[in-house]
Amino acid sequence: MNLTFKRDKRVLFVDHNDTPFILLDSEKVNIILSPSFYWVQKVTLPVKYLYEVNKLLPALFDDLLADDDSEYSYEAYKKDDYYMAFAYKESVIKEALAKKNIPLDNIDKIYFAQSEFSEIDSALSIDSQSVLILKDELVIKLPLIMVETYKELDLQKFKLSSHNIAIAKYNNIIDPKVLKTTFALALALIVILSIELFVKSSSLNSLEDIESSIYKKASLSSSSRQNNSIYKQLNKTYKEQSSLREAMKLVLKQQLKNDEVIKYIEVVASHLKVEFFIRNKSSLNELLSKLRSHGYKVATYYKNQKLQLDIKL
Repeated sequence: MNLTFKRDKRVLFVDHNDTPFILLDSEKVNIILSPSFYWVQKVTLPVKYLYEVNKLLPALFDDLLADDDSEYSYEAYKKDDYYMAFAYKESVIKEALAKKNIPLDNIDKIYFAQSEFSEIDSALSIDSQSVLILKDELVIKLPLIMVETYKELDLQKFKLSSHNIAIAKYNNIIDPKVLKTTFALALALIVILSIELFVKSSSLNSLEDIESSIYKKASLSSSSRQNNSIYKQLNKTYKEQSSLREAMKLVLKQQLKNDEVIKYIEVVASHLKVEFFIRNKSSLNELLSKLRSHGYKVATYYKNQKLQLDIKL
């Protein structure tokens, strides 16, 4: 059963079933995705801004998705004093929309059920077999037979939130998380290989002419020294970012006692700085051992139950 309502733009609730929608060629619609399409966590983090949370999202879902090599996208928004964090596969969503006869060009915005039904006070039926319920502030899909009472989902009185996600209309060849760095590295490699090829087979009069032609086509500097410098800098940045993610993963996975917290996390130059409030410095010996076994140089400072870590990336 597909649920729709009429307004300036129709809202379609999409779940994994076989019933397609019928859309006009130029019709624009909004989509609410069933919980079947994403992982969600309610998390409290010692960071102030959403862009800082976004950097941590892959590490937050590492344990849940450890056995899944698929490419995931991530999203988060703040609610009260905590964050709602999401992981989802764009490819799965696109496949479901295609089966539902919903072209990406006809979609205005896409929402998760979590953001749209976080205030419901009873079970809502989404089809003849399933309902949505709210448990511990998380919107969950359950078989209808598991609830005694429920209401029909009435989208006519429904107001969409501001928490939507973006789905690329075309498949990305490169992982978006490292798109810029990977593109630059690949481009630099193409330039180097192209120079060698042209030296062997081109009839141009000089290597300078070959380099100039290739650099012009690739919109690069005419100076090979400058291009090599850019390549080295991008490669350095890529390694630092990979090192930062691994260090962040180890820190965030550290099990703390009830009265222990992470006070702050920040990146300064090539250092990850973390401050813990702990009763005993020795309680983080395991974390220090893991960091050092991964090749990180770690400086520590402990005073008044505050342990500061300075991790060289």
